[in-house]
Amino acid sequence: MPKDGVMCSSNKKAFKKVRKNVIKHKEIVTSHRQKRGIYSLSTVKKKASEFTNWIYFKFRGVATKYLQNYIMWYVVMGKYLTGKTVSNTGRMLNLASSDRWAWYRYRELINITYVN
Repeated sequence: MPKDGVMCSSNKKAFKKVRKNVIKHKEIVTSHRQKRGIYSLSTVKKKASEFTNWIYFKFRGVATKYLQNYIMWYVVMGKYLTGKTVSNTGRMLNLASSDRWAWYRYRELINITYVN
């Protein structure tokens, strides 16, 4: 993860090791309240779902080699063409697009099994 990256996570034990190495950490909350800006669970899930649906339904999936280009296309499309993208969401996507391997690390985190 790049040093200027932001990691959004729940407060699960599985993320403690990852969080130690991350400069910025935003804990997402499960209630409707927002904590420190846009970082609520519903906002993060909604934006991730919108992007995933855009990738799968518009392009039927993409090559990971060009994923950064598609992320930037999505940011430009949302920010400048429709004007509906929240500025902080655009910043989150810009940060994600700066790291070529972000998608692989994200998939590894998603596959972690939570132990209660």
